[in-house]
Amino acid sequence: MDIFLLARCRFLVGTNSGPAFVPALYGTPTVMTNWWPAWERPWHKPDIFLPKLLRKLSDGRYLTLSETLSEPLGWSYSLRYLAKRCGVDVEDNDPEMIRAAVVEMFTQLDGTEGPHPDVTALRARADQIYHVQGIAGAAQLAGDFVRRHFDLYRMTASAATHCGYTCGPTGRLLSQPRTQTWTGSLIFACLR
Repeated sequence: MDIFLLARCRFLVGTNSGPAFVPALYGTPTVMTNWWPAWERPWHKPDIFLPKLLRKLSDGRYLTLSETLSEPLGWSYSLRYLAKRCGVDVEDNDPEMIRAAVVEMFTQLDGTEGPHPDVTALRARADQIYHVQGIAGAAQLAGDFVRRHFDLYRMTASAATHCGYTCGPTGRLLSQPRTQTWTGSLIFACLR
C-alpha cells in the first residue's frame, strides 16, 4: 500500500529518507524539506527542495551556499560534530517555508503561473555554485527559500576561479567559462 500511495499521489512532501525516493520512479514529484547533507542534492528535475541552513555559533550569521558545501560541512551527518568542531548549528526549515514550497508545487502542477524572474535568476546562481563545487542534481530550490535567503548565493573568489568563473568583490558572477557541463518519510500524499 505504501508504494501504491507513493506512486499515485499528486506529489509527496518528504525528507532525505528512503520513501522519499520512490515517487521519482513513477514520475511523481516531491517537495523535499529539511534536506541534509548539502552535498546530496536531489536528482529528480520536477522536485522542489528546502535545504537546512547552517548558522555560525560565534556571530549568528548564516553560511553561504559555497561555505555550506565545503568540507566537512557539506557531507557531515553529525550535528554534534558540526557544532563542536566547526562551530555551526544546523537549522530546520520553518513551517511557513514548508507551506510556501507546498503551495509552489501545487502552482507548478496546476500550471497557473511560472517562477518569478528573480527566483529564476537566484536558482541559476545556486546552480552555478553547485556546479563549481562539483555537485550534480536537478531539483530546484524552493522559490520562497531563495528569495528569503538571496544573500547566501554569493560565490567566493577561490571557488569561482577553480572552475574558470570570475567574481567581483561582492561575489557577483562577472564571467563564465566558455564551455560548461550542467548535470543536472511519507508525510503528505494527495491522490490524483
